[in-house]
Amino acid sequence: MATPVIAWCRAWFPPLMRGTATAVIYLVINIVGFGLGIQLMGLLGDALVHLGPNSLRYALTIMVAATLCAAFNFILAARMLRGELAAATLNEEIA
Repeated sequence: MATPVIAWCRAWFPPLMRGTATAVIYLVINIVGFGLGIQLMGLLGDALVHLGPNSLRYALTIMVAATLCAAFNFILAARMLRGELAAATLNEEIA
């Protein structure tokens, strides 16, 4: 899931900053994914405990739905970024 973000990072930042930017992106992904993601999963399972023994199943389903929404947003962002990079390249060629 992080591959589009890393590709954007390598296309957007100058060569001397790419390593640092990639490291920061991986740090944020790990903090959100392993820190907040697991905590949110537990809280969601606890909030759905009134559904009985299937509460974790429903919590996982909600998390999968959130992941699909994130993937859809990545697709939309990729389309927009492709246009922006093309416009920036065109502006550099004109200047």
